[in-house]
This record gives sequence, C-alpha cells and structure tokens, in this order.
Amino acid sequence: MADTAHTSGPLSGMRVLDCTHVIAGAWCSMLLADLGADVVKIEPPRGEVTRTALGDFRAYDFVNRNKRAIAVDV
Repeated sequence: MADTAHTSGPLSGMRVLDCTHVIAGAWCSMLLADLGADVVKIEPPRGEVTRTALGDFRAYDFVNRNKRAIAVDV
C-alpha cells in the first residue's frame, strides 16, 4: 500500500483510478504510481485473477506495487 503522505515525483498529488484487468493495464498504472501518482486499484471481491493465476510468479505483486486497492461488488 502506498504511503501517499510521503510520495514524490512528477505526478505527486495526482489521483488515478485503476480499473484495469490483468498485466498490460496494471503495468501502465504501475508506471504512474512509480512517478508519484496516488493509484487506487478497483478489484472484484474475490480478487484480481493475477493474484494466483501464475503460480509462484508473483506478477500481481510486481505490477501493483505502490498502489492502494479496494474490492467492489457491482
């Protein structure tokens, strides 16, 4: 989870709503988070499919670093 009180970078102060699914979109919002944006990832209640789909390869952890997440049942 990102510590938004101490983030810096060219996108510091910008908030991004991440409604992406799987790797490509998560990679793009990861880059925004790495540049200082406050990225909030929206997931289904059972979690993003990449949490477990690739076994021991933790792609989810990598592409969702520096983000906050919330589960929404719509």
